Amino acid sequence: MEVYMPFVNKFKILVCTACLMLVGQGFAADCSTGATWGGYTTQEVTPVGSVYKISTPQELAWFSCYVTNNQSIAKYYNAELTQSIDMKIDGEKKLFIPIAAGGGGNKYEGTFDGKGFTISNLFIQVSHKIGKSTFF
Repeated sequence: MEVYMPFVNKFKILVCTACLMLVGQGFAADCSTGATWGGYTTQEVTPVGSVYKISTPQELAWFSCYVTNNQSIAKYYNAELTQSIDMKIDGEKKLFIPIAAGGGGNKYEGTFDGKGFTISNLFIQVSHKIGKSTFF
């Protein structure tokens, strides 16, 4: 038995399938070196002892991505700046997705020590569901 399905219904199914695929990708973010997080390309950071030493926008993007997407273990990770960071890339402000963004149960409960350094030109878009325990 063949079921008649007008073109409009087939189109709706195609659009819904594409949307589900895109939503699924958002929950399985790849944070490895070279991945995209907000407007930045990530650079993985190896901890020194129990502290992630951050010195570039790319390393900060990796740390944010990793903590946000590995909440069960990474929300307690500690980090510190090793120098002041200007978040502009090629003279442009890029979108930074905050550490533990996304609302829900995402939290950052580690220590982020600026060591007296600054982060300048940080651009955050409010639509990224910034919760009360989001960092930056």
